[in-house]
Amino acid sequence: MTLSHNLRVLRGLGQAVLNRPLYNFTALTIRTGRSFSDDVKIKDPSTTVEKQTTYSSAPKKRLGLTDHKVNRLEKYLLVWGGKYKTVSEVPDLVSQDTLERARNKARIKINLMMCAATLLGCIVMVYSGKRARDRGESVIRMNEDWHRKVNEEAALAHEKIENAKRM
Repeated sequence: MTLSHNLRVLRGLGQAVLNRPLYNFTALTIRTGRSFSDDVKIKDPSTTVEKQTTYSSAPKKRLGLTDHKVNRLEKYLLVWGGKYKTVSEVPDLVSQDTLERARNKARIKINLMMCAATLLGCIVMVYSGKRARDRGESVIRMNEDWHRKVNEEAALAHEKIENAKRM
């Protein structure tokens, strides 16, 4: 076994023993929608010669996952996210990236509204608690009143049972 063979085996994840190219530029272009520079030099592992390859700036093809048929709720999300002015302007097919951005914006807006509602609720509860304190109400007093009432009802029920036994 030679040193070059051992190196090829160690680099097996990126460049297999079968001397395949290290990167598949076409697949990366299709998947990301981005293109590389027009002139890309790729080393052919079987030889020491560099090949000059030209890639176009446009994506090669669409995978089918790039467009999504939007429903009514998603149209409202796209309008609410600011991508379109009205629901009627939203096309039937929208890229998944655009839809995901609109969902993220809506998710952030809803979370901010929930935070504001929670903060408002806390302020209202603090104000209500202070007013109850000024009226003399407290949890301890409410608990004592409830126990007094339950004990009185239990005593009345016990007396009724005792009276029924005597008769």
